[in-house]
Amino acid sequence: MSQEPRTVRLPLKIWWWIHVVLVTSWCFPHPPPAVREGRAQGGPLDNMLAFNDKHVRPGPSRWYVEPLGLWQYWDMFAPDPLRKDYYFDAAIQYQDGTTKSVEFPRIKNMPLLEKYYKERYRKYGERVHDSDYQYLWPTWAQWMATQATLDKSNPAVGLNLQKKWRDVPPPSQKLEPDRPFATTMFHPQMVDLQRLYRDKGWSK
Repeated sequence: MSQEPRTVRLPLKIWWWIHVVLVTSWCFPHPPPAVREGRAQGGPLDNMLAFNDKHVRPGPSRWYVEPLGLWQYWDMFAPDPLRKDYYFDAAIQYQDGTTKSVEFPRIKNMPLLEKYYKERYRKYGERVHDSDYQYLWPTWAQWMATQATLDKSNPAVGLNLQKKWRDVPPPSQKLEPDRPFATTMFHPQMVDLQRLYRDKGWSK
């Protein structure tokens, strides 16, 4: 008695095609700003990208793509790689008047396995340092102060988030691996000590 070949059920086929279309639509680049803002009439491709930006990404598809982490921006690949090498730290002031520079978790300094599950820290810094995300800076700074406080009797009381950066020269130029980083301070803040003690699990 021969067995009928196994086939994929229709609902699964439908879901697969919807999945491919939605993920692909989120990988499309943004249209030129003038087309997106209605200041210029673009070609067929520009208009398709503008439609995708206006109707597909903000629509119901986002409740499928974003929670599952299926999105990816085109700028990961194009038009240009990042032209700056940067990382972040905080200039911490402690209750006894001492100061210390504390790094935000840096992928470069982690063992291979740790890099895998802490990649999110690099991604967080890459996005959140932009001025569009200023509303997150107080939470970021408070977290840094909590991580930097190791002695209950000498907590961090103030800090300034800092960006350490340097230009990445074109491939044709000689790259000096030990060239210095410039420092830009971008968010001073007093520490919420009550919250710090609560987050550390300490009684004040």
